[in-house]
Amino acid sequence: MGRHKLFLVDGFELIWGKMNVPDDVAELIEKIRDIEIRFKGRDEEVRRQQEQHQTYVKEKEEKIMRQQQQHRLDMKGIEE
Repeated sequence: MGRHKLFLVDGFELIWGKMNVPDDVAELIEKIRDIEIRFKGRDEEVRRQQEQHQTYVKEKEEKIMRQQQQHRLDMKGIEE
């Protein structure tokens, strides 16, 4: 058993403190924190990719609308 500095989260409130806990408990807490950090990074990456995809789709939709409008104008010009 060692003296480890623990970082705990209670809801949104951060709690810092020193407690006597077994080394394996301290290691598990550290691993959990590392996993949470990785998940947060992946969440941000997924969010960024979704935003990029939405931008891409919007640009493609606008391009299609412009092409349809130009086609209508071209067809109207042929009819006249």
